[in-house]
Amino acid sequence: MTTTELLALYDIEERRQVSIPGFRREETAQLVRMVDEAGAHAYIAWSDLKADTAEMAIEREMAHFSGLGLEFEWKTYSHDKPADLVERLRTHGFAVEEDEAIMALDLSATDEIHRADPAIRIL
Repeated sequence: MTTTELLALYDIEERRQVSIPGFRREETAQLVRMVDEAGAHAYIAWSDLKADTAEMAIEREMAHFSGLGLEFEWKTYSHDKPADLVERLRTHGFAVEEDEAIMALDLSATDEIHRADPAIRIL
């Protein structure tokens, strides 16, 4: 599986179709919002914005969460569009945190890994 295929699968399973107990999932054509039912936390889990409408979308989300009285986080990934999404969010006052990484393991290699060190458990 290529990196592009892995990221597409990750986007679907962990971002676009995300479901977390205690959070309300809100989906539009451009993004998925997650709102803590206790009103303590909210975030954009996934977005697919177009360069020519990204500013309006960001402003719309800021107004949406402001109307709820909630601060929110916009989770971004290096392959998100538009390519300058992080800079656009920074311009709107979002704090940019340190980069994180996604790791994937080719499960066809797990037998070899386990033989090398039987103490390693893969669940």
